[in-house]
Amino acid sequence: MQYSKWAKERYDRLKDKPEYLAVKLMIEINDQLYNRMEELGLSQYDLAERIGKSQSYVSKLLNHGTNMTLKTLAALAMALELDIEPPVFKPKKLSVKPGEELARRPSTDNVKLRKFVSAE
Repeated sequence: MQYSKWAKERYDRLKDKPEYLAVKLMIEINDQLYNRMEELGLSQYDLAERIGKSQSYVSKLLNHGTNMTLKTLAALAMALELDIEPPVFKPKKLSVKPGEELARRPSTDNVKLRKFVSAE
């Protein structure tokens, strides 16, 4: 696909901005949610009932680029019987020489999970 000079310049200016990445993620998430709704034969109204919200709330989330919280995303995934995996964060440029290892921060996932579960 051939883009105009204007479109290419605009893309080059925006591609490293958080808003661009947020919209890209939102489109991908919404696409997956809609695909699952279609697989299950659910309408926005049906999904709204499953999460205890109004159909207009679900419409805003899925159609109007509303920034949803992780808790809302989890509720939608549970209502649609979906598993969510954490996103993969990768460095843009790897500055480690071959044979060297990256210094890693010890994982705190188990500690955080234990605190969360014991708080309930």
